[in-house]
Amino acid sequence: MPNICCVPGCFTGSLSVPREPLVSLHRFPREEAARRAWLHSIPRAGFSPARGSVICSKHFSDLDFKQDSCGRELEKRRLLKHAVPTIFPNLEQQWSPAATAADDDDPEQASDDAG
Repeated sequence: MPNICCVPGCFTGSLSVPREPLVSLHRFPREEAARRAWLHSIPRAGFSPARGSVICSKHFSDLDFKQDSCGRELEKRRLLKHAVPTIFPNLEQQWSPAATAADDDDPEQASDDAG
């Protein structure tokens, strides 16, 4: 069974989404403080990660990944110990007040919902 990113609106890892070669999946940290930081950062109320829960690299800054001595990213992407997911582009589009207001004002959307 594939691991799918647990961030709402992200489907990285799903069999229905084409694999992206530079995107990696990362398990929740075991260290309690880091784990709490990740859970606090992810906009998903009441979420408790399972043993195999993962977050994809799309939700981390490039500065969150280990680099070699020349400042290049390692071949296998590894997160720094202090890394916390902070990038949630799907949520900003899906749940932003502007997007919600635009949906409310769209008569075609309203007629699609009615019928």
